[in-house]
Amino acid sequence: MTFSEINQPNPLNERRKEGMVSLKKEWNNLYSENDHHALALINDGDLEFPTLYVLREDIKEKKCQHLLIERNQLALHHIENILHETNLGIAEHKHFSDQHYVILSSFRWMLDTGAAASLNNGYIKVIDGAVIQMLLTYQQNIAKDVVDLIFRRKRSHQQSHYLLCALQENADPNCLFYIANYLLSNNQNDVLFAAKLLHFIPGMAHAATKPEAVALFEGWMEDNHRYLVYTGETSDVSPMPRPYKVNLAAKYLGKPVSLEDGESLQSLSNKEKERWQQFSQLTDGTKEQLASLSAHYRQNHRNEWYEWMASPLEQHIALLDKGGIT
Repeated sequence: MTFSEINQPNPLNERRKEGMVSLKKEWNNLYSENDHHALALINDGDLEFPTLYVLREDIKEKKCQHLLIERNQLALHHIENILHETNLGIAEHKHFSDQHYVILSSFRWMLDTGAAASLNNGYIKVIDGAVIQMLLTYQQNIAKDVVDLIFRRKRSHQQSHYLLCALQENADPNCLFYIANYLLSNNQNDVLFAAKLLHFIPGMAHAATKPEAVALFEGWMEDNHRYLVYTGETSDVSPMPRPYKVNLAAKYLGKPVSLEDGESLQSLSNKEKERWQQFSQLTDGTKEQLASLSAHYRQNHRNEWYEWMASPLEQHIALLDKGGIT
């Protein structure tokens, strides 16, 4: 039975609020009086990760790690791996699927109960390591959690660079929606940071109001999400990375593309392949105008658009000088 089941908080979590020294003293006294009870508190389902982190050296000193539940053992191994560059894992006799579950549930516990805490720089590194493993190694859907953690860190002037790079490296455009949520924040620094992360969206830097910024984002995503390509740019290589770009040839032809390589997901006819190549030779400005013109025409007059696409590319370009299709 956990403490929450009897409507009581774990006393170690409560003691941690009084400071790390107080927590360590309390647990060591408990261990001297009744080691079974002290370990039961550590193994309680309601224990929070920061509490285990604070007591890790005391547990190690008493050589009682083997008496901890797997969640706690793996968390302690993760701390060692991050802070001391070891390579500890879990019991080798476990089946892969069991190992997978224990690892993910342990990391999830660390994130859920410990992400909001900021005990010291080492602790932040440990949390970052767990998040990055979940996001990049185990491909878990935690983008919203990561975005929220990045903005929380930004508000308190704490390091978030590695989390941001991992989010960008994860190559999931859906994270842009979670970032855009902060365009409506009551915290102006949130709004400015969100706009900075979304700087590659045309007009974002000049949006005069929060609703205008949101409208720009929503319009851009609606128009371009099927044609986005991951660039590989992260905050490691540029202070203003552009992690996604629009494949304008695909937008012009109306063909959704692979996020990884920008290749069309649909088979192209010989004429479409030829037009794709011709379009790719145009200047960037002409590509952007022509892709937008084609997408707008396709959305509003699809049957006429098919006929229009049968005409030469030169005729399409000429329409730009005339102000578009009438």
